Amino acid sequence: MRKDRMIGNMVEMGQRTRILFFLALAGFAVGVCAPAVSAESVEEGPLKRNDWTISVAPYLWGTALDGELGLVGIDTDVDVPIKDILKSLNSMIMLDLSVHKGRLGFFLNPLYANLGSETNQTILEGTVLQKNVNVDMTMRMLIFGFGVGYRLGPFPLGVQENGRTPAVTVEPYFGGRWTDMDVQLYVTRATIRSYNQNKGWVDPIVGLMTEWDLFPRWNLKLSGDAGGFGVGTDLSWSATLLAGYRFHFSPRIMGNVLFGYRALYQDFESGSGAKFKYDTYMHGPYVSVSIDFGQWYKIK
Repeated sequence: MRKDRMIGNMVEMGQRTRILFFLALAGFAVGVCAPAVSAESVEEGPLKRNDWTISVAPYLWGTALDGELGLVGIDTDVDVPIKDILKSLNSMIMLDLSVHKGRLGFFLNPLYANLGSETNQTILEGTVLQKNVNVDMTMRMLIFGFGVGYRLGPFPLGVQENGRTPAVTVEPYFGGRWTDMDVQLYVTRATIRSYNQNKGWVDPIVGLMTEWDLFPRWNLKLSGDAGGFGVGTDLSWSATLLAGYRFHFSPRIMGNVLFGYRALYQDFESGSGAKFKYDTYMHGPYVSVSIDFGQWYKIK
């Protein structure tokens, strides 16, 4: 019964992944084919100082998971490639949301995933109690980032061309990252035993986001942060590198198809004896269609 359910989840998740992938491709196709908005319909120049702008970006992050997971005294090496993560997912929510009023900005980044893996492990290695066991792990994960930033710039990077100057905008920020884990292990040797544990923590984070407008439609986004510092995790960090292609839905609504790579590391440990340990890297390709509402310059 359990294997039938897992197979059903794999098929369902494969269908969802293909749908999201084709939606991203469709967004890119719309951007390539969409005509530029006329000069009369969009105001030239940067955003007004006190303009409101809102960015909503659903995304797909094809993560691999590497590291070590410990539960009830059993440390499990986790090495799950992207293809296996996508197969084992049965639900997910991934969204980037940011709101700016002039230079001041606020952001939210919820990520929810339900996944699992199966490995063979040796426990109590080097002792007379050494055993080889099969470990089937199910993990429900919620990671919720939030923060406040302040935009600096834009700083010009070259000479004006076609009415626009290549520039970079820098946005330092601070905030937090709330992580909640619900992990269940099924350990099989002669019999099956199950263990369940739920842990949550909040990390303070400080970081920097940069946006490089190099060409009228093409742009780069680089960001990174560090956090934890013993408050939640001992250490956590994230890094993102994205390339984007902009197009107009309307004079005040802009699209940006983004693709690149994202990584997140967290090192958390609590308790003694039957302790909980989560020391892992999440990393993999990233694709998103950002819908931006505001007063935008004209793309020529």
